[in-house]
Amino acid sequence: MNSKLRHLLLIVFSIFPILTWGTESPSTADSIRISLLTCAPGEEIYSLFGHTAIRYEEPARGIDRVYNYGLFSFNTPNFILRFALGKTDYQLGVEDYRCFAAEYEYFGRSVWQQTLNLTVEEQQQLITLLEENYRPENRIYRYNFFYDNCATRPRDKVEESLQKSGSQLLFSNAHTENGETKSYRDIVHQYTKGHPWAQFGIDFCIGSQADHPINDRQMMFAPFYLMDAFAGARIANTSDNKALVASTKKIIDCEPAVSGSAENDIWNMLTPIRLSLLVFIAIGMATVYGLRKKKSLWGLDIAVFAAAGIALDRDLMGPGVDGVFDQLLCGAGRALHDLASGDQVGDMGRKLLDLWHNYLTGTLASASAEGSRARIGN
Repeated sequence: MNSKLRHLLLIVFSIFPILTWGTESPSTADSIRISLLTCAPGEEIYSLFGHTAIRYEEPARGIDRVYNYGLFSFNTPNFILRFALGKTDYQLGVEDYRCFAAEYEYFGRSVWQQTLNLTVEEQQQLITLLEENYRPENRIYRYNFFYDNCATRPRDKVEESLQKSGSQLLFSNAHTENGETKSYRDIVHQYTKGHPWAQFGIDFCIGSQADHPINDRQMMFAPFYLMDAFAGARIANTSDNKALVASTKKIIDCEPAVSGSAENDIWNMLTPIRLSLLVFIAIGMATVYGLRKKKSLWGLDIAVFAAAGIALDRDLMGPGVDGVFDQLLCGAGRALHDLASGDQVGDMGRKLLDLWHNYLTGTLASASAEGSRARIGN
C-alpha cells in the first residue's frame, strides 16, 4: 500500500508543473527587464562607432530578445548606388539574445548592459511601441548617420514610452556644462583613429558644417555617448524623480582584436597625407616639364581644378556626395537634387560653371596662339 501511495504521489507531482505551466502570474517589474545594450566598435567602416540595441527579458514567458535598428541588406537592388546617393534603408530587426551574443563574441566585441529603471506601465508602453515599430509596414526607415540611426532610435522610443506614461526623461548636459565643446568631426575622428582612409572618406563627405559645436543631445548619435547620457539621465513625474539606469554590467567581455599585419598593410602605410604629398610632387614635376618644353598641360589642369572644385563643393554646400550619409548635416536631410533646385545653389553653380568656362577658353586660346607662333617660326 505504501508503495502504491508513493507511486501515486510521484505521478501527481510530475504532472503538476505541466498543469500549471499556462497559468503564470501577472508580469511585475521584477519579472520583466528591459536594458540598453551598447556594443564595442568593430573593424568594418559601418561598425567603427559601436552599436546600440534594446534587450527585453521576461523569463516567466521564456522571452529574451533583442530589438536591433541596425539591420540592412547588401542584396537590396542597387544597394551600392543607393548607399552612395544617401538613400540607404535600414530596418528594425528582432532576434534571440543568444544569437545576438554569439555574433559579438565571435567578432570579439564587448557588450555593456544598462538595465532601465522602469515601472510595469512604462515597460509595457516601451514594448508596445517596439512591437508596433516592428510591424512589416513600419520597420523600414531611411537611415541618417547623425540624426536617425541605431542609437537615436532606441533613445527616442524610451522617451516616447515615458511620455505616454506621464513621465519625462531628463538628460544632463555634462559636456557643455563642463565647458567641453565637440563637433561632429571631433567624434568621427575619435572613432576612426587608426583608420586613415575611413576618416578621410567621411571627412570628404561631411563638409565644413561638421566643425560647428554640437550639444549633448546631438552627441548621442554615437552609441557610447548615448550610454554615458543614459547613465546620468533621470525619470521625472509629479510623484517621483529617479535614475533612468538601475544597474550597469559588462555582459560580454572580449579583448580587442589586434591585427599583426595591419602595420604592414599597403593602405595603412599609404595614408591620404602621404598619397597627397606624392601627387603634389608629381604635379610639380609635370609643371616644370611643361614650362621647359613650353607645353600647355591642359589635361592636368582640368584634373587638378576639377578636384579642387569638388573639394570646394563639399565645403560650401555641405555633404556633396549627397552623401554617403544622406546629407548628414542638412537640417531636413534633403537630397542633393532637391538642393540643386534652390536659387542660392543654382546661382553658385552657374558662377562656378562660368569661371570654369572662362578658364578653359583662356587656356585653349593660349595653346592655339602658341601653336600658331610655332608654325610661323618654322
